[in-house]
Amino acid sequence: MAARLVTTTAAFYFVMETSSPGEILAAASAARLPSIATLVLSLTFGVIPMLRDDFERIADAQRSRGMEIDDVGLPTKLRFALARGIPLLVQAIRMAHAISFSLTLSGYDLKHKRTTWREVGLMVEQRLSMKDKTYEP
Repeated sequence: MAARLVTTTAAFYFVMETSSPGEILAAASAARLPSIATLVLSLTFGVIPMLRDDFERIADAQRSRGMEIDDVGLPTKLRFALARGIPLLVQAIRMAHAISFSLTLSGYDLKHKRTTWREVGLMVEQRLSMKDKTYEP
């Protein structure tokens, strides 16, 4: 199991470092993957570089506040990694919510073979099912 995990992670890292999200999307389309699989792959391969940049920004901000990780022991490195991971997790959840909200607003629906604007119009409120809630960005 560990060998499979390491192999999968290495293959994923290799693809991320050698291909752009557009190339991966084109390959998924050429392989005639289902549209939902292509959407998931394109979002995954598009979001990971953004999260990596956010992780580096968080690390730089923490280094500027004195959280140097290079010359410390393993328990301290783990504690500092957790201090980086929590803001990154919050950012990832916010980004996922924004993406899902945008897909809903633009009329993306798994029931239809292609996304269209036909059924968006005045039906947006019903599609969001937020009648009693107010959305505050």
